[in-house]
Amino acid sequence: MGTLLVNILLFVIILTVIIGLHELGHFYFAKKAKILCFEYSIGMGPAIYQKRVGETNYAVRAIPLGGYVSMAGELQQSSMLQIGKNIGLNIVDDVVTEIALSPVVKTDYTGQLVDFDIYGKDQKPLFIIIETNGLQHRYEVSRTAMIHLNEKSKMQVAPEERSFESKTLWQRFLVIFAGPAMNFILAFLIFLIVGFFVGKPSTSNIVASVSENLPIYETGIKPGDAITEINGKPITEWADIRNELYNSNSLTITLKHSGNTNIHQVKLALVIQTLGITNYNENGIVDLSEPILGMAAGKADGFLEAGDKITKINDTTINNWDDIYVFFKEFLGNVVTISFIRDGVEKTETIEMLTKNAVSKLGYDPIALQMGIGNRTSFNLGYTLAYPFKKMLSDVSSTINTVGLLINPNENVGIGDLSGPVGIFTLVGSASKGGILSLLAFAGFLSVNIGIINLLPIPALDGGRIIFLGYEWVTRRRIPVKIENMINNVVFILLMMLFVFVTYKDI
Repeated sequence: MGTLLVNILLFVIILTVIIGLHELGHFYFAKKAKILCFEYSIGMGPAIYQKRVGETNYAVRAIPLGGYVSMAGELQQSSMLQIGKNIGLNIVDDVVTEIALSPVVKTDYTGQLVDFDIYGKDQKPLFIIIETNGLQHRYEVSRTAMIHLNEKSKMQVAPEERSFESKTLWQRFLVIFAGPAMNFILAFLIFLIVGFFVGKPSTSNIVASVSENLPIYETGIKPGDAITEINGKPITEWADIRNELYNSNSLTITLKHSGNTNIHQVKLALVIQTLGITNYNENGIVDLSEPILGMAAGKADGFLEAGDKITKINDTTINNWDDIYVFFKEFLGNVVTISFIRDGVEKTETIEMLTKNAVSKLGYDPIALQMGIGNRTSFNLGYTLAYPFKKMLSDVSSTINTVGLLINPNENVGIGDLSGPVGIFTLVGSASKGGILSLLAFAGFLSVNIGIINLLPIPALDGGRIIFLGYEWVTRRRIPVKIENMINNVVFILLMMLFVFVTYKDI
């Protein structure tokens, strides 16, 4: 229970920081352009805390999945006032300072709305006309007047010069692009911090760390030991270890410790990334003498489960994990028929996997083997300063490749393979187990993802709005605000439906 609460807290903190800074980018440049911002909100749903400072309401909302900056121009205030409806006014020196749309708000004057202009195009004076006892009264409206929607909710009048659409194309571009830009800046700073601690990997064959959950720990290997041979082949540097790692699911390694030489047989943690199965679980590697699954995820999720014993893949009989390794190493297709035993009952499932090309483009090995050892690292200023650039490039490339795979029907990557909030929560928990550096690296990766996704040319996202600006720049014609808002709202609803679907697939 304690671990769950910690993971929930980490999940909320990470998303709050990433989304809060994204919205802060929009907010800062909107304020700089003198755009009226009604609200800066972190989260969605009902407010758990809010405070008005000046013309802006700052809010933290209950659901930490999103956020927004509500700007003048995105919300059409004129639609709030309806001709023929009763409204209330507070007037100071013949100028309206407050407009009440709800009768529960106390005002000095009430009447039926006859006509109004609270936008003031081309700096025209704002006005409002009400009818009381058969007589019409015209009043000037202050350009900073407040509109009371109800007893608790109010917003400032937004004349044209304070609206988003009145600003230059460059100012509007900066407001929109600043959100994703903040995600990239945050990720860069996170990776810079991580770079100071990870150190430059040594090329030496000396072991620096050993995982307690993997079989190699049982050999008694200690940090400082040297691996001198694997399967009879000399090992002189760390790259040699990786090269030999993919020749077999089990290795014969020669260790040198304090002048003594020992030979051990070591089984490896095996992950078939294309299918989503592994002989490893949170407690370590399961019984390697039999092909029993430690975990099933990805494409195998819903078909296979932890504890299933694989007996056959296509026409190949499976006796152990070595057989599974050899099959997938040689297999070039992406559809497999798997026979397995679950609770004493033999079952068969046909599964369409990810292609090896797709997994490689995502930055992973189609078949991953882990021995459970780490090499030495040392501080190197050049490596540290270069690290955030390399990591940014890697994560941006991975995210773009993922998007490309989604629209390529030949790669079998679908919307259901994406991670929603539940999947991200799970990943946060997994990253936290790897320590603070793993958690920071994941936060940076997530920030890059959010930045890239928001730049996709899809209406309702920042990228879609930039496309609208591009259309305006090329044609010298603006898309009407009502049409743009309608398109954004429709696509937003579709994105929310996708959000719910991906979340459902995570559960």
